[in-house]
Amino acid sequence: MDTGVVLGVGIRLVIFAAAVYVASQMRLGRNWARFVLTVGLRAIGMLSIVVGPISWHSVGEFLADAGLMSSFFALSRVVHLIALLTELVFMFWPAANDYFRTAAR
Repeated sequence: MDTGVVLGVGIRLVIFAAAVYVASQMRLGRNWARFVLTVGLRAIGMLSIVVGPISWHSVGEFLADAGLMSSFFALSRVVHLIALLTELVFMFWPAANDYFRTAAR
């Protein structure tokens, strides 16, 4: 097995485990966790989703060369980006702010 793949999977597992821990802390009302998720996962996660398409140079070139799998992968990036932006809005929605204020007491 390729050591690069093993290393990549290992790094992702550590990041996912940390994300689950921080998300569970956010669920408990820890306001710091909301900001860690915002900066850590949303900002870095969005950057990692957007970097690939930037390298495509143009949508037309990508679509001309794209096969079925790369089209599905591109669509999954768009859906993932929409989900991240939606989560970001809901994490700072007035009801969420109330939840964190109440949990802090």
